[in-house]
Amino acid sequence: MKKRGFTLIEMLVTVFLLAIIGTVISVNLIGINKQQETKEEKRLKNALTVAADAYIHKNEVVVNDTILISVNTLVEEGYLNANFIGEYNDYSIKVTKRDNSTYIYEIKQND
Repeated sequence: MKKRGFTLIEMLVTVFLLAIIGTVISVNLIGINKQQETKEEKRLKNALTVAADAYIHKNEVVVNDTILISVNTLVEEGYLNANFIGEYNDYSIKVTKRDNSTYIYEIKQND
């Protein structure tokens, strides 16, 4: 009479291989998620910088040393869409004058 089924070693090897495959897949998915977050953050920061630059030039804002422009101001003035910025509505853009025509933009969370 033949015995049917798997041995304990076969079962353990199978479970071990499935665990390794699952770990590799989950690590890759976490990496992809972090890359997406980084891309989204860069996109938002770029949009905030462009909006702040447009605000400064259109309103002829004088930047002697450093100024703060709130994201809410940019939304109210029409430089940003409120839906686009998401959780960044409690942030400000710190604009520092570098030289005559160059500015440094830094995104800061309001205290």
